[in-house]
Amino acid sequence: MNDALKPPQHSPLQLSQRNLAVDTAVTAHPAAGPYQTPTPGVDLGQLPPDARLRSGSAARLAGLPVTTLRVWERRYGVVAAPKSATGQRLYGAGDVQRLALLKLLSDRGHAIGTMATLPLADLLGLAATVGQTHRAAKAAATAKAPIADRLHAASLYTAQVSWQRGAAELFTDNRYSRRHHLRFDGGAVVLASSSPQVVPLPASDAAGVDPEEMFVASLSSCHMLWFLSLAAAAGWQVNQYVDEAEGVMGRNAQGRVAMTQVTLRPRVEFTRSPVNAELLALHERAHQACFIANSVLTQVRCLPRTS
Repeated sequence: MNDALKPPQHSPLQLSQRNLAVDTAVTAHPAAGPYQTPTPGVDLGQLPPDARLRSGSAARLAGLPVTTLRVWERRYGVVAAPKSATGQRLYGAGDVQRLALLKLLSDRGHAIGTMATLPLADLLGLAATVGQTHRAAKAAATAKAPIADRLHAASLYTAQVSWQRGAAELFTDNRYSRRHHLRFDGGAVVLASSSPQVVPLPASDAAGVDPEEMFVASLSSCHMLWFLSLAAAAGWQVNQYVDEAEGVMGRNAQGRVAMTQVTLRPRVEFTRSPVNAELLALHERAHQACFIANSVLTQVRCLPRTS
């Protein structure tokens, strides 16, 4: 098994339920080299159990801008802090601990959308792999340099999209069939159509795959292929991978209709399963490597299913 994914004998980050290491020991594993974490110098252990902080104080303790805290709450629901009688959110020490962990992992390249709803134990597990993941990524980048060069040289991909007006269709009345075909260089031919949710039947063909479904499938497929490659390299034997992915259409920041969020829900069957933190780390590395995810503005979340 790849040493980078073995459970560490000593946690690289000295984090505890009571004393969040924004004050003392957010220190990297000695072998982690430059993978160090700055410490704001605040001891959460000194906060009383019933402490309630406003957003500015909570953000300052967690080491992130208050504007980032508000965006994370609005978009991802990172914490469930109660509100005061005047409508202000009040944060406890546990909320601040969670925010500081999310900030730490976000700074190290983990996608906030993937981590937002993870239990605290999983966040602690991810934090414990920070040093190892950094070293593994550096080694992998060096080993894969020739592959990257070949990918850059062969970066042209093609698809033929063909549509034909029916003999009895007027076309200008906008009642023509949206049924068409996609042809790929390997010989595959796929029946396609607009989505019945966009163009009602019978103008759409419910049997055809629509662009929105292809978009979701493309992100899921790319993530899966990277996950399988990384798992194989780490010595984990995968028997089956099934992802129930879904996409959500909405208005983007410019007010345009877009696929604003895609959620991947992969279930992976191993001959011998990795611990949860290692599984999450594999998915995070796959997300970071996925060409398609790196090409879109859509928020991509990965919520692995373990049962």
